[in-house]
Amino acid sequence: MKWETTDQINLELDFGVFNNRISGGIDYFWKKTTDMLLQLPVPQSTGYSSILSNVGRIDNKGIELFLNTVNIDTKDFKWESNITFSSMRNKVKDLGGIDEIIVGAGYTHVEQVAIRKPGLPLNSYYGWEVAGVW
Repeated sequence: MKWETTDQINLELDFGVFNNRISGGIDYFWKKTTDMLLQLPVPQSTGYSSILSNVGRIDNKGIELFLNTVNIDTKDFKWESNITFSSMRNKVKDLGGIDEIIVGAGYTHVEQVAIRKPGLPLNSYYGWEVAGVW
């Protein structure tokens, strides 16, 4: 086993006007992680349900927008506003030759059932699509 490997690119553009009373920026990032540490399923006859292994690749992409304003700045009172919007998406690119990994049993309402599959976000919800009472 070894550490996961990560490559990342960040691009950011900042601005400030009116003596920095209004400032902000935009930040874009792309991160590629390879040799992910994942629990891989093994046959129950081994006495274990999974084994920790270095496999696969996942890509994360995102953007962040932010705006800061100094609305009032006097000797007795200061009012600032900060607004931030961020969005991030990830996608499993490879699981080391494995088609999919289903996580969780789903026997109770407490357990989460998720799927790890190339082309989908990591730990996507997994289950039956039903209409009405099941």
